Amino acid sequence: MTTLRSTLAATGAALALAATSAQAQTFYGDDVDGSSTRRASAVGTTAARSAFLATLGGAALTENFEGFAVGEMPPLELDFSGAAVATLNAAGRVGRVDADTRRATDGFGRYSNSSNKFYETRSTTDARTTFTIDFSRPVGAFGFVGVDIGDFGSQLSLVFLRDGAEVFTFALPYAATDGTDSGRDGSRLFTGFVAQTFDQNFDRVEFRGTDSDDVFAFDDMTVAPAVVPEPATVALMGTGLLALAGVAARRRRSA
Repeated sequence: MTTLRSTLAATGAALALAATSAQAQTFYGDDVDGSSTRRASAVGTTAARSAFLATLGGAALTENFEGFAVGEMPPLELDFSGAAVATLNAAGRVGRVDADTRRATDGFGRYSNSSNKFYETRSTTDARTTFTIDFSRPVGAFGFVGVDIGDFGSQLSLVFLRDGAEVFTFALPYAATDGTDSGRDGSRLFTGFVAQTFDQNFDRVEFRGTDSDDVFAFDDMTVAPAVVPEPATVALMGTGLLALAGVAARRRRSA
């Protein structure tokens, strides 16, 4: 796997990272400034999200939670029209940012990224599943903006699955703090995954955490349609099916 890292100048620490392999391409950007107020800019987050969207080439479909009522709880049906319908399941709720203060109306460090609403939930412990997103059919990309992640000890990982089998796991590369260091309070990050091959399409994402003291928010969840087989692969599959049909016909004649 080749890895490209570029450090970006921003308030606090910002990092944009893209890693590519034959299996997947991942994007990550992080802005840490110890503030529970939504900043006007987030250089690392924006750079990583922009690179992710550019890779999708106009195929991206985004859920920003504006269509849900404040306080609404899962299951939430996320409509990525043209790609899939997704169901979000977790113990959490839809929150809202005050337009004047740019803070969440509950007064804590969670906030939205692009508009006023977001989804917040609490981490689990011991790398158990915090929440899940199940797609009605396989998709080929998933990304999101996360806020206030890791300020109370939880290390978050994403597990992508198809038909119950693990496709890819991505551990978010931030350093969690234990609550005594406010550096990650109100931090903002972007994480994205893009399948590179047909067998990397997925129909489920599991968010797994490590410390139940950590509460965080998500916004601008983005997907793209599934990767289709290469023409050569389709032709090979067709040749194989024709060969099987020929074998079956010969057996029937012999019988």
